[in-house]
Amino acid sequence: MATLFIARRFLSSSVPRLHLTISVARPAPLSLQMNLSTPELKAAYDKSCGHWSKLSKEETVMLYRATFPQSFKELKDAEKGYGPKVFAGTTLAIIIGVILAEFFKRTIGPEVPHTLDNPQWEEDTRKKLIRQKANPIEGISSRVN
Repeated sequence: MATLFIARRFLSSSVPRLHLTISVARPAPLSLQMNLSTPELKAAYDKSCGHWSKLSKEETVMLYRATFPQSFKELKDAEKGYGPKVFAGTTLAIIIGVILAEFFKRTIGPEVPHTLDNPQWEEDTRKKLIRQKANPIEGISSRVN
């Protein structure tokens, strides 16, 4: 009981909590993220360190492609081909499982008990249920006076 009271008091306390400062990992500078392998890309990057309005459209696209090799649309289009393969594989696995289960049931499985495929046995069971008045409200015994 005392721990609940302490926990409740601690959570509802108006005393400000002291937090330790945590060093946040900062992303690497753009020059380290991009692969500045070509001299054109290096020149465009050096130009981008200044005013961005001086960059041409081609240089902007080149810098963007150096940072992000694939656009969002290209990533989305690349993912479209994966779903149908998963669906087809899952469907194929289910079909193979059903076929194997039916095969094993017919070849390896035990024979059907004589109580299920004998019509005389079914009639005798029905008569016994009526004689014992089984389920007299809505069942088989309710149909007989």
